[in-house]
Parts: sequence; structure tokens; C-alpha cells
Amino acid sequence: AREYVDRIAHSLPFVLVRGNHEEVNGWDYDSTPNNTAVWSSNMLLKYFPPPMPDSFYSGNTISYPDIGLPGNYFAFDVGALRIRALDPFLYSNTRPHNGHGETGGSLNGWDWSLGLDQYNWLNTDLTTYAPTFSMLATHHLTSCYAVPGLYYGRGGVEVVKHSVDGRPSHEWGGEDSTGTFVFGTQRSGFVHGAPHDMLSSLGNQVVIKGHDHFHARQALDGMVYVTMAKPDATEEQTGNLWGWKFGTFYPTQGTLALENSGFYSVVVDDSMATYSYIQTYPAAGEGTVKDMFTVLSSPTSANLDVAPGAAKTWIQTVRPNPSRVPNIQWQLARTGNVRLGIYDAAGRLVQELENGRREAGTHVSRWDGRSRQGSRVASGVYFAKLEADGRLDAVKLVYIR
Repeated sequence: AREYVDRIAHSLPFVLVRGNHEEVNGWDYDSTPNNTAVWSSNMLLKYFPPPMPDSFYSGNTISYPDIGLPGNYFAFDVGALRIRALDPFLYSNTRPHNGHGETGGSLNGWDWSLGLDQYNWLNTDLTTYAPTFSMLATHHLTSCYAVPGLYYGRGGVEVVKHSVDGRPSHEWGGEDSTGTFVFGTQRSGFVHGAPHDMLSSLGNQVVIKGHDHFHARQALDGMVYVTMAKPDATEEQTGNLWGWKFGTFYPTQGTLALENSGFYSVVVDDSMATYSYIQTYPAAGEGTVKDMFTVLSSPTSANLDVAPGAAKTWIQTVRPNPSRVPNIQWQLARTGNVRLGIYDAAGRLVQELENGRREAGTHVSRWDGRSRQGSRVASGVYFAKLEADGRLDAVKLVYIR
């Protein structure tokens, strides 16, 4: 998938949240220059430079031998939304899991850890910043569904609170297999409570994670837990494989994981943040909003009653991008007047695609790369702008002649 990063990074920021394929594991890092944690860290710093702490970004200020500042956890604001990213690998000093031909794992879910420095940084950032909207991204939770022999970081809210499904919640929720809260004895010096409780009590609204290869949306203690799909998934895989039981899932039991191929769009305005799961494969369903929820600015709680495909006026996607003939897919919440146009970087109208009354629903408009005068425009960056329903939405597109 790395070859495709170049196709979007020219016009979009690419910020990597570290996962198991990055191979920066605490159990491999031995403070010598010749180990996979050092090699992988340096390659990530070179080819996928992460946000580094400065006046705009908050993050890891601790330098490591043969690595320097790792850039493995960070936070920053995009308008009214604060995004925080965690690393559950570098501070997990004992490998918890077996699998993929490995043996010798501890088979102890408590060996997944954020580490004290990252844990304290998270608390400081949560208490220092009080944004209107707040989301946290992590590859997986520092808890896990104990698939026999694995302990590989799988699971959602079922492994966040023992009361949900009778499972231990390890570091993330702080409970043992009986439901007893043992965080204080398991994590000496971690004085701000279990991460889930810290996030919930200090205003975080959404936790986005990956690793389990399908889409899930769940709710617990005023937060939404979202598990991201695996974009290249074509195999059959459902949440029941790793003990998932509660929430909204794609695919559902007995269906192929093709519906998993997609991405999340987060649109923020003054009153709400709207999270939409948009399918990208198979082609017949490309651009379909499979799931959606909103977080309201007042009160700061998640609205989980929004059905998939709920009414919203916005530009959903431009595809392909870059393209010679881009298709702009847009959604209209209610029937009314619409104006959709292509604009250049100076804000000048290049071509008008829609102007008039349109029915509510999803529409696709195609731009053939021509101006209003009928001539082909130059290759470059343009903007599709939608005006409808008292709203204005715009997205960037790259036209290739």
C-alpha cells in the first residue's frame, strides 16, 4: 500500500499511527544500534516523518539512543478538533502474544502498555487542552481478547470493561479476570487511573483503533469506540472471530469482508463533528456511506442514533483523485437548490456542474476537465465547491490533463 501514499501526499498530509507492521516493539529495543526497533524507527523518521513537538504539535520529547526523538505519539488541533495519537508498542517490553510462527510470548494481556511517560503525557494533554471536539487514535487498546495462544491486542469495548462481557480489561480498563480493579497494583506510579477512565472523565469523545480488519462502532461511558476497516480486505472475516458482540458491525455475520474496504471522513463545523464510514470496494458500492454518527458541540456527547446514510449535505468524495475525469459524489439532505462548481486556486469559477433544484439523496457529477468556455484547463489543483441547504462544502482535487 505504500506506493499509493505518493498519490495522495502531494495534496494531503499523511500522518502515520504506528501499528504492528511498523515493527517498533519495546521487546525488540535493547538500546543497541542493530535491532529491528531502531532500524524501523529510523526508516519511519526518514520516509514517513511524524509530527514533532513544537509550538503547534504536542508529543514525545524524550530522545532514545540511536533513534533520537521517535515521534511515536503526538497531538494537534485541526480547527475545533483535537487529534491525539498513541503508541502501544514501544513501551510494551515483554511480548504478550504468540502467532505467525512465534513462540515464547508471555500470554499476559497486562504486558501491553502505554508506558509511564506516554501515559503522563496523555493526562497532561487532556487536562491542558479543552477543545470543542476530541478524538484519540491508536492501533489497538492496551487490553486484548485472549484468543488462545495469541493475546494479540484484539477487541473492542468487550475488553474495556469487565461488566460488558465478563472479560479482563488489563491496562486499558484496569480490571482482572474477576472484574476486580487492580490497576494500582499492576501499574505502580500510574496515578491518573486506567486510560479508558481518564479519557472518559476528561472529555475525549471518540477512540479510533484498527488491527481487527473490519468496521465496528460501539459506545461506552459517553465515548464512541470505532474500529477501522482493513482497506484491502477480500477475505471472510467478522468480529465474532475475536469475541466481538456489541455494536454496529460491517460486515455482519456470514458476509464477506469486501464491505470493510473503506475510510472514515470527519467533517467539523461549529455545532457538530460528523464521522462517516465510506465504502471504497467493491466498485458497485464505492462512495456509499455505510455508517455515520455525530458528536455535538453542546452538550459534548456522542449522538449514536444516526442511521447509516443519514441526511447530510456535503461532498462525500472525489474519485479518482488525481484524475483526468473526476467524479464528484455529493449528498443532499433535503430537496432544494444546489450549486456545484469547479474553482481554481485563486477562487475563480472554472466550470459550473450543477445549478438548480435537485432531489434529496446521493448524486454524482462528472467534470470533463473543460472550462466554461469549452477549452481544456491546465493540470493542477482545483476545488469542487457545493452550495446547498444553507451550507458550503469544498474539497480539493488534482486534475491531470
